[in-house]
Amino acid sequence: MGSKEFATPPGGILTQAEEPPASPQLNSRLHEGKVLVRHAGVVLYTVECFQAVFLLALTMLLLTGILHMDMGQLTHGHTLLPACFDESMVLLRHLPRWRLDDVVAFRLNSPSARSVASLTPEGQARAKRWCALDWRLYQHFDRTFWARVRAELGPRRLRSEVARLRELTALCLQDGVAKNKSQITDPQLRPFQSGQAHILGYNLRQGLDNQTQRMCQGMVMPELQYVARLYALQFPEKDPKRIPFLE
Repeated sequence: MGSKEFATPPGGILTQAEEPPASPQLNSRLHEGKVLVRHAGVVLYTVECFQAVFLLALTMLLLTGILHMDMGQLTHGHTLLPACFDESMVLLRHLPRWRLDDVVAFRLNSPSARSVASLTPEGQARAKRWCALDWRLYQHFDRTFWARVRAELGPRRLRSEVARLRELTALCLQDGVAKNKSQITDPQLRPFQSGQAHILGYNLRQGLDNQTQRMCQGMVMPELQYVARLYALQFPEKDPKRIPFLE
């Protein structure tokens, strides 16, 4: 008969029968399993230590940055303010002594005005409370940005260079403004539309010479078409990348 799982002693209480001694092969596998468990524990402990060190280093960098902001800005540091982007680019060009046409830029993937909802004063106050640290950082960089503008350029020179920068930007564009998707004639300049927002794009000015047109097209081209263009240049032997929403 086969071995029984339980044996009944004279007292009538069921107890588990003694198991036979394990074979050497089983003992070897159990030992290997314990070694693997120990190794896994070491790996997990190492990962946790690495995460702790990384978080500590990140915290120290943030604290150093905050303390540094209190002591003053870096000599060659620069902050870009999205709300004053043209002014930011004008100030930026003076650091490496670039020309004004070196900082010509176009806003891509911007939603139309009717796609943007304005916050009520109560909503603005609530957002500032929720994002109090972000708001204080923005106020700090806003103050230091305009202090640098006054110290390095002055209001009159800033207005003059911003106007010239916008004139250079308008040289590329038809009517000098962004268009909605139904008004964009070149499919390669038509931005991808996602959700309910109406994403704007650009039409190039007619009559541009070939070199200027290539330069302007490269600057206003949306990212999907631009990546496909780079892919075709990098891998001419491969099939071009498909852009489904243009097909």
